[in-house]
Amino acid sequence: MPLSAKARAEVYLPDLQKPVYHKLLQIFTEEFTSAFGGCTIVRGLDGNYLSKFGQIIADRINLIYTDTSVDFQENFSAISQKQLERIIMQGLDLQKTLVAWTSLGNTIGVPHNEADYDKMVSFLDGLIDEVGEDETHPLASLMEVIGVLIEDYENKNV
Repeated sequence: MPLSAKARAEVYLPDLQKPVYHKLLQIFTEEFTSAFGGCTIVRGLDGNYLSKFGQIIADRINLIYTDTSVDFQENFSAISQKQLERIIMQGLDLQKTLVAWTSLGNTIGVPHNEADYDKMVSFLDGLIDEVGEDETHPLASLMEVIGVLIEDYENKNV
């Protein structure tokens, strides 16, 4: 297939010494490799970004990319601008969720035993202290979800 019939998916991740970014890079590596047969990772690239105050800030990033064959004539409607925008936004939402979940996944989950249950109750107590009765608080829905998970465990085990 000619080069013009290939598409490239690229993901730029901050090159920070935090486990969440290493885990995210590992997840993308596994996904790209299984979905597309391989990927390339370029580590420690120099980059810049514009801060919210208008300053240019030096940044280090990792780049992971993969190429895939696409028949543009056959798939033109699937890669139209509207479709592409929707797919990109879903990907961005998924990436934000993945970063957040990677850091929360060890704390939040369905309790399967008393230790899990105790950890969830402790987490809920902290949420209650933070959120209180404010239903508009950004963590209010998380507090509700944790409460449902705890209630379900109690109904089955207590």
